Amino acid sequence: MKTDKQLYSDVIDKFQFEPMIDDSSIAVGIHDGIVTLNGTVRSHYEKRAVERAAASVAGVKGIANELEVKLTDAFIRTDAEIAKAAIAAIAWHVVTPEDKIKVIVEDGYIKLSGEVDWWFQRDSAEKAVRNLHGIKGIENTITIKSRVSAIDVKDKITQEFERNAKIDAQNITVEIIKDKVILKGQVNSLAESLEAYRCAWSVPGVRIVENKLTVAV
Repeated sequence: MKTDKQLYSDVIDKFQFEPMIDDSSIAVGIHDGIVTLNGTVRSHYEKRAVERAAASVAGVKGIANELEVKLTDAFIRTDAEIAKAAIAAIAWHVVTPEDKIKVIVEDGYIKLSGEVDWWFQRDSAEKAVRNLHGIKGIENTITIKSRVSAIDVKDKITQEFERNAKIDAQNITVEIIKDKVILKGQVNSLAESLEAYRCAWSVPGVRIVENKLTVAV
């Protein structure tokens, strides 16, 4: 088990290793394996890169990302410009049904809404706008149509876990309550928890996923 001091050193080293991250304005706090990120970054993309980097460090149990996106003059765009770029970016994604997705931009923050048939379409819409210049954050409220029974959903999620080399399926239980999937159990790392969460979302018919997985000490 790593101490918080060891985790702090590993997280800082990871940030310095990643070329997309400028950690000069990032403050890192760690308590009981939970990483808190404060300070500023240059873009929404960098904010996500910092979170992914921290999550990949062995021993990290959770992340509180309180980083603020502080755009430089070269990256500032009006809401109208961002909205236009976002609509175009979604339209260029083949798997994303652009006619079913609504884009609203306010003060640099993009809100996506609508209803699609599959999770990968919802995810694709967010990925399409994630790296646009001038955005400060994304709120994805796109919902998924339910197409299969709860039993089928549970079976498919379990099978997907068993196929995935990054997941120890024996330590994870899947519960279905109405249209919600709940993941419970203990995993070896935060990265494994996030992978299980991603896999659960990828199964057809899933509308809500609640991740209650804990990271082993």
